Amino acid sequence: MAQEESPWIFRLATPAGKVIRAAVWNGRRDYAHEFSPEITRWVGGDRIAIVQVDSPVGVNRRSSLDLTHWLAKDFDGVIHWARDTETFQSILKSFVRLDLESVSPPELPEGWDPEVVILAANGDQA
Repeated sequence: MAQEESPWIFRLATPAGKVIRAAVWNGRRDYAHEFSPEITRWVGGDRIAIVQVDSPVGVNRRSSLDLTHWLAKDFDGVIHWARDTETFQSILKSFVRLDLESVSPPELPEGWDPEVVILAANGDQA
């Protein structure tokens, strides 16, 4: 499995003290690489945000960490679905540079059925 296709999952604590998992997924070429429904298992939780990110970290002061903290107010897990490989790599590098803990997917109960919300994040908002 290529690096871009392997799960990149991080555990982080928000400023409010909530601990969540955040993952990074490479959408490649304008989201052409669709995600499997199994991707939600990477982060777990009752409410999961899958956020389409269309620009690399730093463009229009965009911060994946700030976006994750903002989404954690309403969600238990966040998946950053990068528009292309450049955006994917910038998100991944920012999380690695922040020395966030890399973790495995959580153990989930049988019958686990989270609410999943797909959102768009553009350079102006995040």
